[in-house]
Amino acid sequence: MAENDVLKELANLSEKVANSLTKHQKIGKTLVLKIRYADFTTLTKRRSLEEATRDPRVIQRVAQELYQSLETNPSGIRLLGLTLTNFSSESQEPDEGFLIEETP
Repeated sequence: MAENDVLKELANLSEKVANSLTKHQKIGKTLVLKIRYADFTTLTKRRSLEEATRDPRVIQRVAQELYQSLETNPSGIRLLGLTLTNFSSESQEPDEGFLIEETP
């Protein structure tokens, strides 16, 4: 998967996560990027945001920053996942659970 393809898929996943958060009336504060390479090496990077969000542009920007902070792996990407955790309802009361969107 070329870098442009990865960035496009991160944009797509960001929209899906944001839509799921909207549907469940939640906002999240910790973004998690999971990558599994063709050699089955798996990396997980996370970043806590200053404020909880469901804005797909914020999710996409942070996801791309996390991806670009990783060293390249020549074996290719097998799985790309994006998760937003550390939920609150819109009233800012803490809630448990997680949402994840993954693509093969």
